[in-house]
Amino acid sequence: MDISVYTNHSPSRWHPNDLANFLGGNEETLVLWSKEMAKHSNVTIYTSLPDDIQDFDDGDVLYLPRNKFDFNAKHDVLISFKDGTPWMKSVDANIKIHWSNDVEPEWPILLSSQIDKFVTLGIYHESRMPWLPKDRSVIIPLGLDIDYFQDDGREKHDLLIYTSSPDRGLNTILEDWSRIWPKLGDKWRFIATYSAQSNPQLAPLFNQPGVAGTSLNQQGMADLYRNAKIWGHPLNNPDSDLAGVGANKAHVAGCKLVVNQIETSGFRDTIEKYIPYWEFLKGNLDEVVNPNCNQRPRKWGDIVENEWLPLIATLLEAKK
Repeated sequence: MDISVYTNHSPSRWHPNDLANFLGGNEETLVLWSKEMAKHSNVTIYTSLPDDIQDFDDGDVLYLPRNKFDFNAKHDVLISFKDGTPWMKSVDANIKIHWSNDVEPEWPILLSSQIDKFVTLGIYHESRMPWLPKDRSVIIPLGLDIDYFQDDGREKHDLLIYTSSPDRGLNTILEDWSRIWPKLGDKWRFIATYSAQSNPQLAPLFNQPGVAGTSLNQQGMADLYRNAKIWGHPLNNPDSDLAGVGANKAHVAGCKLVVNQIETSGFRDTIEKYIPYWEFLKGNLDEVVNPNCNQRPRKWGDIVENEWLPLIATLLEAKK
């Protein structure tokens, strides 16, 4: 079985080996998913490689620039990832899958009718796209490199961390820090994995006592999760985090989670226990249970073997 994945254009070109330093969530997903999928099939990823890289084979997965994708060939299993261009060009494939990682506007029927299966990340995500054909959509959550982030029993620090994109609520915590810090105590610190230099508009807020910004590689991020007592995420836009990967990393590392928008966001599906942000502002660190949680952190191998491979096998069988 040959699997081709056509991804969206990324202005910030990336390389699979960047995972050891830092990759965005979508790129991390592709690297970890494809490594597991390559144990069962041939996988080629067409993506935004650096200009000086014409191809890269990591021994398991072949990465090619998007401009090497053959729109005129017939493909075996073709998966579009955040980009429906292949279907706009009516590319032929035995199996056609669109892997959605965003809330997408309704597709024209001429495009959507080509797809054998739409893959979404959770109940909330699927609900935000009511136009999806119910008989041709399926929920498959994202996996996690659990062992890499697993709580190792180390003593936790009086530390609140923010590790998501800054536009998802970093300014909210920074603006509220003068209220939060006195409630927590002056031993507490707040670290955001974005510096004042990379966010000039937030620079004055990084000058507060107990606040620091930093840039970390993958190992540094894992240590930060393990060291912290609390992971915070106000989620100013409920559609900006549909999979809760950062929350799952924090959970397996032993952090308590402080979040907002739990009922109307992707966190609805993925967070089991949390401290409501508005209670946190009062100094309350008591967790409440999310009765809607229906996903638990799972390894990528589990997701591939028990979700993706059965899906593709079923679709191939239906084509016989």
